[in-house]
Amino acid sequence: MTCRPMQVPLIAAVLARIPVLARVSVLARIPVLARVSVLARIPVLALAAVSALSTGCGKSRTPLAVYSPHGREMLQEYERLFEGAHPDVDVQWFSMGAEVGLERLRSEKANPQADVWWGGPANLFEQAERESLLARYVPTWRDKAPPNSFSHGGYWYSTFQTVKVIGYNSDRLTAATAPQDWDDLLDPRWRNRVIIRSPMESGTTTSIFAAMVYRQLGRDGSPERGYDWLRRLDANTKAYAASPAALMLMIARQEGLVTLWDLTDILLQRREQGVPMWFVIPRSGAVILNEGIAIPRGAPHPEAARAFYEFVTTNQALAWQAEHFFRVPARLDFAPEETPAWLRAISIRELPVDWAVVGQHRDEWMRYWEQSIKDQGRAASR
Repeated sequence: MTCRPMQVPLIAAVLARIPVLARVSVLARIPVLARVSVLARIPVLALAAVSALSTGCGKSRTPLAVYSPHGREMLQEYERLFEGAHPDVDVQWFSMGAEVGLERLRSEKANPQADVWWGGPANLFEQAERESLLARYVPTWRDKAPPNSFSHGGYWYSTFQTVKVIGYNSDRLTAATAPQDWDDLLDPRWRNRVIIRSPMESGTTTSIFAAMVYRQLGRDGSPERGYDWLRRLDANTKAYAASPAALMLMIARQEGLVTLWDLTDILLQRREQGVPMWFVIPRSGAVILNEGIAIPRGAPHPEAARAFYEFVTTNQALAWQAEHFFRVPARLDFAPEETPAWLRAISIRELPVDWAVVGQHRDEWMRYWEQSIKDQGRAASR
């Protein structure tokens, strides 16, 4: 009998036995920067445990470690599909926020553990490229990639776009009574009704915050008006959720009524978990980002990594992801007739953002938020 390595990472299996609220409570007691550092080291321990459990088996399969924020529903499905096509490979996925993914690649630079980094805002992939954390790989569909959706050095490419919107509890609010634009979130009526995913661990929240600072930049490039915007938002924020699951739980329990989040995840959690949540496309435009995929430099299993990279980015795969997981493909060869009904029914306006400018200042802006804004507005409003 062939012995198969453990499918669920050891740490994830242990955490799965802890109630969600207890998990959130434990993480909440750890300072944010330390929390990211701790989480960044989990894959090393988990992969080591998987490897140890595999020792002594018969014919072993090639383990393939995938770091991704795409959520368990999609990751489980592509584990099943890829392993069906490649029975000699054992996909071991690690679900994590995009910011944590980048931190893990940094912490593992001397001893790479990940084979594929699948998902996260393009600006994080650009940063990883600058830090020499990625291996060069040019996919077979290179000529189908839209302009400005990939690394000109060939280190990462976009698979689809993510649309950042205003989310709200649909049991308490309607599309008419929810905030209609980003600035509406600053209205005193929403004080203690806003829940936000902790930005230091979330590429989604970080990107929204950075876009808000950018749109307020003075002619001299000063971010002060943007910082003031974030202070006023902080004054209305009841809590910073430690994880996407905690965010959804808090909105579902009406601990807060509105949030800033990803359209895809709102639709997916509503369908899969019954979360009473819906969305508003802000009048001034949604924050739209390219989502990347890359092979980390020094990936332990590069051949299997390249096969997985191609497998999840075929035109058929993108159509499947759009239909079943609410993704918005970023490819020139995606035909209009392949666009699913849910996407055709939405009119999406894009907020103008110069991501090159954001990329130059993003870390500086977020450090300032962490050190000088977070929780200060709430304390002043008491």
